[in-house]
Amino acid sequence: MDEAFQQAMSPVKQRYVERLRERIALLSRLQAQMHHGPLEGEDAEALRAQAHQLAGNGLIFGFADISNAGRALDMMLMDGAPHASIRRALAALLAACNAATL
Repeated sequence: MDEAFQQAMSPVKQRYVERLRERIALLSRLQAQMHHGPLEGEDAEALRAQAHQLAGNGLIFGFADISNAGRALDMMLMDGAPHASIRRALAALLAACNAATL
């Protein structure tokens, strides 16, 4: 990407990172709930929606790790992967999100 485009995107990217902090809080809450077993209902749907959205928009803002981790978690949720695998994938997504906010 050229420098003019990077400069134009800077405020948009900053807002993305700010919203990412809100997503981290939600994902962390869901992760804590997963210690008691698989998520159900609205919580399960919230996790799937977050994974799907992060998979789609991570690359747009230059965060390939977020996109890849989000895609992996989204696929596991759609495929009905074992609870332990989903927990590991969620931990990887959280790590990628946290790294982007540093």
